[in-house]
Amino acid sequence: MHPCTYATEKGAYRADCGTLIVPEDRANPRSRLIALPVTRILARSSHPLAPIFHLNGGPGITNMTFPQADRLAADHDVVMLGYRGVDGSSVLNCPEVTAALENTKDYLAKASLTAYSKAFATCAKRLERSGVDLAGYTLEEQASDIEAARVALGYQRIDLISDSAGTRLAMIYSWMYPKNVERSVMIGVNPPGNFIYSGAEIDQGIESYSALCAKQPPVALALATSPRVCSTRRSTFRRVGSDCQSGRATC
Repeated sequence: MHPCTYATEKGAYRADCGTLIVPEDRANPRSRLIALPVTRILARSSHPLAPIFHLNGGPGITNMTFPQADRLAADHDVVMLGYRGVDGSSVLNCPEVTAALENTKDYLAKASLTAYSKAFATCAKRLERSGVDLAGYTLEEQASDIEAARVALGYQRIDLISDSAGTRLAMIYSWMYPKNVERSVMIGVNPPGNFIYSGAEIDQGIESYSALCAKQPPVALALATSPRVCSTRRSTFRRVGSDCQSGRATC
């Protein structure tokens, strides 16, 4: 690690910058090594609390941008560790997938989903031919990267702050290394499962939330005097145009 600065909403903050070297696939003893960038914004307090590891959403978005870090750096070190496959020495770009998306008029049409799947398969084969071990690009491996960074930086317990797809990584790290987590704050929680949910799963989730809300006295009273959450959602969606449903317009 070497001294550096990091640009935040309130200007440049004192930081350390460096590189974490990890196996591409920890299950493979012959795995090649990959390099991940690390930035640690230093707490301004002389007696800092637990360090905060920030986990950005996406997936596929860099984890090295966090201009709001100044809001946390008064009492905490704030750590950003690059995501494997996105940041660092091994970046998995898939122009085949980008092209498939650009050539569709309806992202959820059967033909579009088929083309999307074929594009991913083509990209995977190309990456493997170039020497990439795709078995190493998992959330479990990313969680192990966080643990390696924690150890390398000399921290005991850490805080996690995550959003959207980053909350999946936060959950998996917490499951794998529960004794090393002080607190975890998740924004826009996206638990392990599908990234694009089926209609049946969405209905089931809303029905469950509606049932839970109905058990809370203030909410139950509101529900008794207003349309039910589920029926309102269904009637609203029926009025939504096809462009909105396919994701090609802002509604």
